[in-house]
Amino acid sequence: MAAGAEGTAVTRTVGIFVVTLSILACRGETPLPPGPLPDASGDSTTADTGVADTGAPDTASQDSGAGDTAAADTGGGDTGVVTDTSAMDTGSPTDTGTPADTGSPTDTGTPMDTGTPVDTGRPTDTGRPTDTAAGDVAVDTTPCTPATESCNGMDDDCDGIIDESSCGTHLLLTEVVALPTNGEYVELHNPTAAAIELGSVYLTDFHDYACVVARTCTPLGRAADRPGSSDFVARFPDGARIMPGEYQTVAMADGMTFSMAYGGRCPTYTLRQAGMMGSCAMTRAMRPAATTMTADGGTASSIGTSAGLSNDGEPLLLFQWDGMTDLVTDLDGMYFDMPRSSNPAVDKTGLMADGPDTDTTASMYRADTASAMQSTVPAHLNNGANARCDMAQTGERRTGGNGVGGADVTSEPIARTWRGVAAPLADAGVTSSATPNAENNCR
Repeated sequence: MAAGAEGTAVTRTVGIFVVTLSILACRGETPLPPGPLPDASGDSTTADTGVADTGAPDTASQDSGAGDTAAADTGGGDTGVVTDTSAMDTGSPTDTGTPADTGSPTDTGTPMDTGTPVDTGRPTDTGRPTDTAAGDVAVDTTPCTPATESCNGMDDDCDGIIDESSCGTHLLLTEVVALPTNGEYVELHNPTAAAIELGSVYLTDFHDYACVVARTCTPLGRAADRPGSSDFVARFPDGARIMPGEYQTVAMADGMTFSMAYGGRCPTYTLRQAGMMGSCAMTRAMRPAATTMTADGGTASSIGTSAGLSNDGEPLLLFQWDGMTDLVTDLDGMYFDMPRSSNPAVDKTGLMADGPDTDTTASMYRADTASAMQSTVPAHLNNGANARCDMAQTGERRTGGNGVGGADVTSEPIARTWRGVAAPLADAGVTSSATPNAENNCR
């Protein structure tokens, strides 16, 4: 074999070896150990040693005719295999489809659960309102299942607000406390979306209140009764108003006495014209509705000298009057305990009244619910309260009465819309379930 041909054969043989190594690496197979390439015929005795051509003539041992087989250029050296250079080492890392462990966490775009809470700097919404204000009352831990808010004196939707929707079109009585005597009060509430002026609003515990403000009054089939020293027909102060959703309290005692009974809380108003107000300087006094005739022919204020709530029960009623017309308009009423001769139920049916307007013609009231048919709520125990639990006055007759829009306030089923609250609660150091100037949760 000529020297040039032998050099070409060696070069091609080395090339085939490199290509073979590359293909095996791509397939993940183990390449042959380094050493002489076997002859293509499988005869290792005639293998090309890879010794460079020195230019010396061929000898029998070098070229016997049999030794120069597949290793020589027989035309079979070109295998037709295309060399894949993509698997060659280019000096850059090879992407094998498996993430490399770099020693640092890999951001996969999905939060990892490390088992440790992460402080995001934002408060967590637990679905229940959280009261963070210092000094507030204890949180109600009673289980609450959210439901549609309705006018029932309960926090139906579990948001911490009771009856936040508009639950009425006029003032309501919402709480009455007759025991203890020093803690007597009546609470009113504005369930509407607007402020209500109270200058022409009255509060009374006297069944014949309509006769107190009228110039002349003739009840059906009887003579008009006169209020006693423990009765009251009281008018709210000029300029007084109650804001939307607000609760206000009328105390039977003076401000200081009330404050001592309720751990420093002050009433909004008081029946006592005189008395020590102490820290309750902002409490305002109710006004007499009129000057009334006494049994001995004299005159007296419509707020009795010992006015207060009877432990044996009596009616309570809010009404509105412009000071001139014949008839008053009832706003809300209730009766706690059972009516009796000393404190009968309100019934203005057929009552004729003439107000201080310019004419002298009397007007007649529409029918109230008959006394025997009126509903009442049992009187509460000491340190308890009677509370309204239905702000919608469900069951009240809406037409043909003497109230707003023709409603009959004496028809309300008080036994269902009110209840006695007897379970004592710790309230500002005072053991009482009463909540003056605050809503009641009947849940």
